[in-house]
Amino acid sequence: MKAESKYAIDYNEFFDACTQEVNLGLLAENVLSEIWICSYGKQSLLSPSILSISLEGFTFLWDETYERVVVAYGVSSHNSQSPKRIREKSRIAYYYRNFIRRYQNNSATDTGHFIAHSFGGGLDINLFPQKRDVNRGYSPEGIAYRKMENSILNNPGSFLFSRPLYYDETWRPLYIEYGIQHPGKPPCIQVFTNT
Repeated sequence: MKAESKYAIDYNEFFDACTQEVNLGLLAENVLSEIWICSYGKQSLLSPSILSISLEGFTFLWDETYERVVVAYGVSSHNSQSPKRIREKSRIAYYYRNFIRRYQNNSATDTGHFIAHSFGGGLDINLFPQKRDVNRGYSPEGIAYRKMENSILNNPGSFLFSRPLYYDETWRPLYIEYGIQHPGKPPCIQVFTNT
C-alpha cells in the first residue's frame, strides 16, 4: 500500500489476526463492511448516512449525505455478452456530459466502473471519474490494475471489492483500494492513484 493513502486499511494486520483461512466474501458481509464504514467516516466532514444497495448482483454501500459510493463488492460472474453487451449509451453519455466532464483535466479522466462491466458491473452508482491511464492500462500502475481485472474476468466466482478513498467532499476518489480473492487463494489488495 502507498504511504500517502492514509485512509487505506492495513489488511495484512487484519488477516494476521484471523484464526482461520481468510475468506473475503464472508468477511465483507460480517466484518469488513463495518471497518469500511468506520474508515469512510474518518474521510467525511459530515456524518455519513449509509445505505446498502444491491445492483447487478453486487453490494454497494452508498452515502446519502455526499451521494457517493463507500465500497462496492461481490462475486464476479462471466458476462457472456461482453464485450458485445449492449450498453445503455444514452445513459453513459448523459452521465459523461453532466458529471465526468467536470473532472476532466486534459482528457486525463475516463468514466470508470467500480465493478467492471465485463464481469457483471452495471451503470448508475457503479460509475465514477477514473484516471484514464489507470483505467486503460497505459501506465505501470494501470497495467497492474488491468492485470487484476483480467484475473477476475478469467476466474468467474472470484470475490472482489473496490473502495474509493476520498479526501474532499466531491465524489472523485483520490485513490481506489482494489481487492480480489480467487476461490481457494489468498487475497490480493492494492491501492491505485486516481488523480
